[in-house]
Amino acid sequence: MRYCVMSKSLPLVDVELACLRAGAKNVSSKPRFGQVFCDLEPDGAEKLSKVPNILVKEIRGTSLSQVITLPAEDIVALGSGFNINDVFEAFRAAFSPPLTGDGLTVAVLDSGIRSTHEALQGKVILERNFSLSETASDVYGHGTSVAYLIAGGLHGQANTGVAPGAVLMNIKVLNDDGEGTDEMLINGIDEVCNLVDAAVRDGKSANHPDYPNLINISAGAADDGDPDNPVRVACRVAVLEHGLQIVAAAGNGGSQMSSVVTPATDPWVVAIGGLTSGTFAVWDQSSRGPTKEGLVKPDFVLYATELHMADKASDEAYVAKSGTSFSAPIASGVIGLIWELGRREFGPAWYVSWYDVENVAPTVCLKPSDAPSGKDNDYGFGTPALSAMVTGAQQSSADLSPVMGVGMMALMLGMVVSTVRR
Repeated sequence: MRYCVMSKSLPLVDVELACLRAGAKNVSSKPRFGQVFCDLEPDGAEKLSKVPNILVKEIRGTSLSQVITLPAEDIVALGSGFNINDVFEAFRAAFSPPLTGDGLTVAVLDSGIRSTHEALQGKVILERNFSLSETASDVYGHGTSVAYLIAGGLHGQANTGVAPGAVLMNIKVLNDDGEGTDEMLINGIDEVCNLVDAAVRDGKSANHPDYPNLINISAGAADDGDPDNPVRVACRVAVLEHGLQIVAAAGNGGSQMSSVVTPATDPWVVAIGGLTSGTFAVWDQSSRGPTKEGLVKPDFVLYATELHMADKASDEAYVAKSGTSFSAPIASGVIGLIWELGRREFGPAWYVSWYDVENVAPTVCLKPSDAPSGKDNDYGFGTPALSAMVTGAQQSSADLSPVMGVGMMALMLGMVVSTVRR
């Protein structure tokens, strides 16, 4: 059995020695997170768990936030699904020059990316493989779709994601069956932190392509209510010590309470739930809070159903899928658009995180009139106004046309930018 062993007080070398005394094999350490991974027999794990100040965590499986692919006949009937570009093209074009997310680098921790796809050519600037697969490419058919929604295509073209000016790092942490482990995910997070450190050492600015700004995780495991969960520990270190933002899918646990998956359950990870595309209602299968620790989650909701996206089947293939797996990358792209606008106003060093936006979220997010005010366990804060308004989504007292929405989005972004200017 594979375990992660940690201590809140002992040096890592002492943790490693304790593991070896308990009969550990295939030992691998992650000093950044204070974690030791090893194989242990059950009696060895029990012995180790009794050592003072030692935490022994069984490695769990990590799986994709379930993918729902529409049957071929439904895709035809839908005209290839809900095209997210129809929502964001008008928003990007409302600024001169158009906003495209230029300067954003997203590390996609997923099943790999088909980088040769026509909508992703030139977007993937780095590939790492921490799965058991022989290739960093997308065999399963998930990471390619996530990558497309973040940065696919070009502004002005039909097959385009949210922030086509962004670039991507392909960090493969899931096998070709769409499954992985906590350890694979942590290896990926550790590598992104290494890349941040390397960029800083080389004097590169945060908007340099080699400097990852954000991690997108559209996978997870059941909430265990444990703040010392190894993946959550790694996420917090990445955020608090390396300045990364982590956006994660809330999961597709339906309307059941406390169904948000880890790592989206962590307070330092931005959990994204799903809306039924083209409407202003939470998708039935989008996971709800609270977490087992009592945190209100998700944080925000974005489109989740029948979305048009690139497929791994060929370099010209597209498909329609549903899932909060695909709400998360939409949010990742939105971050890039906000950053680019801020840098235009206040210079290349300007930076804002969702944690900053959270302070003004009730003002800049939309919910249906019958939803609870503030943050709730269905909608979170709601959907950021820059996406909801552009579709003319219904606000509490009035319908906003797309034209009105564009103007209000600019106003909203201006408020966010000025609130968190630095």
